[in-house]
Amino acid sequence: MVYYSSILFPSEEELDSYDLVDTYPFPLFWRKRLFELPLSDITVLYGNNGSGKSTLLSLIGLLLKAERDVPLYDDTTYKLEGRAYHPFHDFAGMMEARRAVDAYGDKLDAPRTRAFLTSDGLFRKIAARREENRATRIRRDEFRKKRGELARSAYHFDSLDDLDDLRERNEALGMTARSYGLRHGGNLEEERSNGESAVDIFLSILEKDGFYLIDEPENCLSLPYQAKVADIMRHAAFHEKAQLLVATHSPIFLSMEGASVIDLDEEPPRKKKWTELANVVLLRDFFLSHEKDFDGD
Repeated sequence: MVYYSSILFPSEEELDSYDLVDTYPFPLFWRKRLFELPLSDITVLYGNNGSGKSTLLSLIGLLLKAERDVPLYDDTTYKLEGRAYHPFHDFAGMMEARRAVDAYGDKLDAPRTRAFLTSDGLFRKIAARREENRATRIRRDEFRKKRGELARSAYHFDSLDDLDDLRERNEALGMTARSYGLRHGGNLEEERSNGESAVDIFLSILEKDGFYLIDEPENCLSLPYQAKVADIMRHAAFHEKAQLLVATHSPIFLSMEGASVIDLDEEPPRKKKWTELANVVLLRDFFLSHEKDFDGD
C-alpha cells in the first residue's frame, strides 16, 4: 500500500540560504545531491556505515511526526548571532512528503499510524516482556506462600465482618499452592528467544494499517528468523495496508520480492537490483572463494 510516493529534500536554494549548512545532518545529503527519494510499497535503504540510512529514517520520521519507540538521539541546539538553530529539525522542516494519488488523481489520506521501529526499541520490548515474566513469578510465589500461611493458621468465624476472610480461606484450602498462585499471580508469557520474541513483536505491530520506518530489523535475528520477518513485511505491504521504509545491511531484507532498493553509497543515490550492491557482491565472492569447502574436497 503506497501512501507517500516520494520524499522531497531541501533544494539547492534552501541549502544555500541556511547559515549552518555544514552542520550535521546537512552535509550527509547535500553532498550526495539527494533531492528526492521515491517510495514504493517497500523501500529498502542500503549503504555502508555512515551512509546516512538511520539519519534519513529519523528525518523522515520527524517530517511525518512518526511515533518513535526510543527518543530521537540527536537534538543539538546551536546559537548564532542571537538566533537558535536546530539543524536536525530545521532539515526535516525543509522536507516534504508527497502523497500518492488514487485512480482519479486525488491525493490519498495520510495514514493515521506512522511509527518508527528501531533495534534499540525492539530490545527494550523484549526486555519488558521478560521483566513482566519475572514480576509474575514473584507474585505467584507470594500467593503460594499466602496459601500455606492460611492452611497453617487457626481461624475463628465470629461475625459477618469475617465473611470475606472466610471465603478467601476456603478458596485457598480448596486449591493446591501451585494452582492458587497461578490463579492470583497472573499468566506468564511463553519463554522465547530474542528472535522468536522479535517475530511476535513485528507481527503485532505490522498487523495495523500505516507507514512504518524500520531501522536494521536484522539485529538479534538469525537468518531463518530474518526470513520470517521479511515474509511478515511483504504480507503487510502487499496484502494489508502498510507501507514500509527499511534500512538494512541484510541480504535477506534487501532481496525481498517487490521491494525497491536505494543505494545510498551512490552519489546521487539511485535504485539498484539487490544483486548489484557492493556488499552483496562481496558476500557472493566470499562464498565462491570457499566453494571447495562446501563440496567437501
